[in-house]
Amino acid sequence: MGALAGEMLPLDMRGVEFSATAFFVVVCVNQWHQVDSHIPVITGFTSAIAFYILLGADYFILPALSVSLILLTIMRERIDIQMGGMSNDN
Repeated sequence: MGALAGEMLPLDMRGVEFSATAFFVVVCVNQWHQVDSHIPVITGFTSAIAFYILLGADYFILPALSVSLILLTIMRERIDIQMGGMSNDN
């Protein structure tokens, strides 16, 4: 239904790429300044750059997000400790 409505409505999507990039940069800078642990920002940036180089602009986002999620899940306790929290030993 949404695809049909999208085909019928004339939308000018020029500039969306710039807005999305600007939003991403603002979120990353905000994360860097407000959170004590920089591991999430560095992990996301590194995986995005690595997969952009390996796979190109059309195919990098899903692998980069997947690897970031996996790495951050593995490093969850270390991030909690850096942020002053206690890790859960279940």
